[in-house]
Amino acid sequence: MQELITYAGHLEIYSKSDEILEKFIHVKVNPSQVYRVTGRVGESMDEEDKHAGRILPPLSKEDVLYCM
Repeated sequence: MQELITYAGHLEIYSKSDEILEKFIHVKVNPSQVYRVTGRVGESMDEEDKHAGRILPPLSKEDVLYCM
């Protein structure tokens, strides 16, 4: 349920996300709760990112980077 609340919270403004959750899963959720859950999940993801480290090695001056 926490994942659904977080998903609804990031899709729409918090005052509308409670309507979305009630319509799709038939559960009433207070917009403040959506705000708190979404904030906590975001903070924990930030912590995970800090400890994840670098995935790819840094580019050297000889490397060519193509962007679209």
